Amino acid sequence: MYLLAILCIVKYICLRIQEWFLPKIRYNPKQHDPESVRIDGGGRCYPNCASDVWLRSCEQEIIEPIEGHTSGHIPTWLNGSLLRNGPGNWKVGEMMFQHLFDCSALVHRFAIKNGRVTYQNRFVETETLKKNRAAQRIVVTEFGTASVPDPCHSIFDRVSAIFRPDSGSDNSMISIYPFGDEYYTFAETPMMHRINPRTLATEGRICVTDFVGIVNHTSHPHVLPNGTVYNLGTAATKSGPVYNIICFPHGEQMFEDAYVVGSVSCRWKLHPGYMHTFGITEHFFVIVEQPLSVSLTEFVKASLSNQQLAACLKWFEDKPTLFHLLDRETGKLRYTFQSEAFFYLHIINQYEEDNHVVIDICCYKDPEMINCMYLESIMNMQSNPNYASHFRGRPLRFVLPLGV
Repeated sequence: MYLLAILCIVKYICLRIQEWFLPKIRYNPKQHDPESVRIDGGGRCYPNCASDVWLRSCEQEIIEPIEGHTSGHIPTWLNGSLLRNGPGNWKVGEMMFQHLFDCSALVHRFAIKNGRVTYQNRFVETETLKKNRAAQRIVVTEFGTASVPDPCHSIFDRVSAIFRPDSGSDNSMISIYPFGDEYYTFAETPMMHRINPRTLATEGRICVTDFVGIVNHTSHPHVLPNGTVYNLGTAATKSGPVYNIICFPHGEQMFEDAYVVGSVSCRWKLHPGYMHTFGITEHFFVIVEQPLSVSLTEFVKASLSNQQLAACLKWFEDKPTLFHLLDRETGKLRYTFQSEAFFYLHIINQYEEDNHVVIDICCYKDPEMINCMYLESIMNMQSNPNYASHFRGRPLRFVLPLGV
């Protein structure tokens, strides 16, 4: 008992020492973003920002392409297709989703040819969509929406569901990326859906956990010029959760041939970081570990009590953001830097220059912007004097010196 207590104290001291001696990146939001002084606490939405744009629902799919009316001139040499993925429907029967991240996935296709453009869309035929449609209500819990309780599910069913990655929502509504000549829709769960790039029909579903053992992954992988795909996922190990860089080599069996390139331990064993994206430079994988975490204890409680998944997020405002640089050749952790706390979803750019890694990130001072995407917040955005400041991200550049 005493030995365990001593070991815990020693580990805590080691972590604090490591935190003290990590290279620090200092920035002052008010110095680097003078506009923040003006909008903090008093910003208003731009007068022409109509909230109903966010609240639209697709009532009818456009399966057959329709031609749009264009203004200006589209060059005849510009030919191709633009595929997009995002929230498509707020409603299920008489029920409404409560967060933008919960809406049913809708894929769009803009086909450009000979100066003309056609448009079509189609819902991703997820298991979640099928269950909701059949019941005409929300029966699968989402990020910000709790499902209607199922009286047939016992406490044992809920416990077993915690350990099955495919038991939750498979609503892959965030992005779409190519794997070879196939296209897959993404969210942050390991469930992906193969989409026909011409008809937008859903042609299959893959659980990445079956191939590389992760419990989630980012919704923004990197596709290299040679077709190889890299992504960042979180995996459970005997020593605690780790962040894995996963390689899907270009070929006919990209999922079957997938492997882990390198790993970094999560700084908190019960609070792995919330990961939406990561970076790649010429020589490094860049993992930006923000102090917004997924509380594993809250996740278990939410699963057992049928709460929305957003209840599991925990923000450590007094803890730094960490920048981990992993060697692309060896997969080993080479450097870790830290900065003041910030929240982010997307990385703008990353590259190497003059023995430095430069990374541009769209930063927020805290994760309050997630709450701005709740249905009630969107409906009341014009009457909330703090809405604009909460939802306003700013690009910040971090320059990480190598060889320190």
